[in-house]
Amino acid sequence: MGKRITWFDMISPKERKRQEEDYNHKIFPFGLVQRDTELELLECLIPDKKPTDSLYQTVLLKEIFLESSFQKGEETFAAVIADERIIKDLKEWEKNKLVQKYTAIEQNLLKAFAWKCLHICGLRDFPKATDVFEWINTKEN
Repeated sequence: MGKRITWFDMISPKERKRQEEDYNHKIFPFGLVQRDTELELLECLIPDKKPTDSLYQTVLLKEIFLESSFQKGEETFAAVIADERIIKDLKEWEKNKLVQKYTAIEQNLLKAFAWKCLHICGLRDFPKATDVFEWINTKEN
């Protein structure tokens, strides 16, 4: 989960921009519209928390899931969160003081939401804000 922080990178601005674009595409494959949609859904899912805080946690969770050896679509959410490597990373995530502001139920909602967002095929796969709980609880993935 932890990324290496380098203070003196010898990366050109052009390379840095390419890396940022690659990262953004990995986390939000459908661009800023996907990010904005996720913010809107998170506001409905966990209304008493700032949506930007919830989105940040979702991004961290996506990184955990993406760093695992599971390939998109090959495993179910239940199988992935039962994997020892994922369990270790999720326990580290749960220790974060910002994460501890979320209840256990909210943390589980964030995990399921992040997983579902990684498995959408297009923006049309996102639910309406009023249907977000039902979408998370579907048995797909």
